[in-house]
Amino acid sequence: MEIKNIYHNRIFSIQFDGSDMDEYNLAFSLWRDIEYLSNYFERNFGVIDKDFWRENNIPIDSLDEIISWVAKDAVLLEKFIKKLYIIVYLKTNLI
Repeated sequence: MEIKNIYHNRIFSIQFDGSDMDEYNLAFSLWRDIEYLSNYFERNFGVIDKDFWRENNIPIDSLDEIISWVAKDAVLLEKFIKKLYIIVYLKTNLI
């Protein structure tokens, strides 16, 4: 196991022995992988909290809509984390 520095001394991730990717990048990779999401939601659709999706105005009329929403949101989340890091990095290095 190895600790990987994702964003310079702010965000770290674990990379397990034998794995090609650290857990941070693996998570985002899987959340953008339509085939992975499709298999996941098909296996788990019966236990998905449908009220959560409705209460948050997320369309759940089909698996395709959920999969699309998750994949798009993963991209937005990853960009948000990067922007947040840049803001924090600039603030702490300019003071």
